[in-house]
Amino acid sequence: MNILLACIGNTCRSPMAAGLLRRLAQEVGLEHIDVKSAGLSAWSGQPVSQHSVTAMQWRGVDISDHTATSLTEPLIRWADLILVMTSGHKRQLQDTPGIEGKLYTLGEYAAKLAPTSGSSQEYGDVPDPIGQPLAAYEETAEHLERLLRIIVESLKTGEEQ
Repeated sequence: MNILLACIGNTCRSPMAAGLLRRLAQEVGLEHIDVKSAGLSAWSGQPVSQHSVTAMQWRGVDISDHTATSLTEPLIRWADLILVMTSGHKRQLQDTPGIEGKLYTLGEYAAKLAPTSGSSQEYGDVPDPIGQPLAAYEETAEHLERLLRIIVESLKTGEEQ
């Protein structure tokens, strides 16, 4: 399964989410998952945010060599599932050719797979920490990890939609 994670600049949220998803999938032995990330308005080649690197290092994930990639038609075709960080990102992409049936917000997809429903905040948009202190990146990383654990557990048990 090819999973694409996307945000705006591909320097904070989506690289953190991709790194976490790779690690979580590896932990449970999901060998069939391939993960990439991209940005809706990325400047290709831009380095990942240093605070993102630090927040991921605390989780045993190295994203230090990541550079931003723009969301392209070939990436959309490659992906079986596209998870964006906010409902605004989803609205921006929803009419893109080839995206039908595979575009969700990360929170929306986790809520769909969750064994019990949680608060709308729990499954809501992933906040953008860009330009904020390290604590904001840590909060974003925690949010991402909660949602991604739900998805990985579902993939592990074969319940993905």
